[in-house]
Amino acid sequence: MIYDSSAALIADNVKTTINKKPILIRNTLLDGSTHVQIIGSPETEIQFSTVLDITGKEAIELAYSTGDSISIETDDVSYSGILTGIVHTSRIAGMFELSGTLVVEAVV
Repeated sequence: MIYDSSAALIADNVKTTINKKPILIRNTLLDGSTHVQIIGSPETEIQFSTVLDITGKEAIELAYSTGDSISIETDDVSYSGILTGIVHTSRIAGMFELSGTLVVEAVV
């Protein structure tokens, strides 16, 4: 489920993929070997897709354009964060298929 910053339900049917994204610095040394350095803790990203009515689509677009946080709930865990990208894939009978990326700031 997806909720806006005021805990209002935006979508109840969401497919998610959770990824850890480390900050890597890769260097090739003079002898041809590779050195990889990991900086800090990896950030967690959630790739999601859902089907929304026009109200839900507008709520997602508003959160994306203003930088408001949203929450995605999966398997009794709630991830709160900022949208870093959304893509509208299709429109079918007044419903909108939408996918996006959420960078997680907090896990509850």
